Formats: sequence, C-alpha cells, structure tokens
Amino acid sequence: MSFIGSPAYRTGQRIDRPRPRPGLDVSLTTQEQAPHATLDLAVRGGTAPVRLHLYVDGELAESWAPAPERCRFELRTLEAGRHAVTARAIDRDGRWGGASLVVAVAS
Repeated sequence: MSFIGSPAYRTGQRIDRPRPRPGLDVSLTTQEQAPHATLDLAVRGGTAPVRLHLYVDGELAESWAPAPERCRFELRTLEAGRHAVTARAIDRDGRWGGASLVVAVAS
C-alpha cells in the first residue's frame, strides 16, 4: 500500500517490498537417563553471529554467543520431576527460532 505523499505513489512506480526471510531452525532433543538428562541442540540458518539461550523452567540456564551449530548440554542439577526446557536462537539480523520440550528427570 502506498501513501499519497510517497514518491512511488506520485510517479506510479512499483514498490518492491523485501521478501520475509524465514526464521532460524532450532532443534532440541533429549536423552533421559537417570539421574540426569542430556540435551542436544542444533541451530540452522541465520546470519552469524547467532546467539543461543537455554531456559529451564523459565529461568536462563546457559547462553552461547556466538553459538555453535551443534552442542550438548547436561542437566545435572535438576530435581526429580518434569521440567520445561526452551532453546531460543537469535541471529545478527534479529531473526529468531526456538524449540521447547518437557524433560522428565528420574529420582
């Protein structure tokens, strides 16, 4: 949509908007083994540097900047029970992606 005061509207020029770029692809998987769980994180896409943040039960547990494409993180300090885990990646251009899962830690 052009506004009447814009040069493109006055001259009849076509306005090309930049195509939206897809967000980052974040993969988060777990291997639940007593007495702790191991997370495998992977980030694809994005413009370096990419920052990666890991949240456990809503609290920031770890950050990487710049983030590796793949990493493994052991959840050794969690109490027994179910815990929400979220990974969020943000690239240089502000594009982001995320993944979440629930981890069950045995007692």
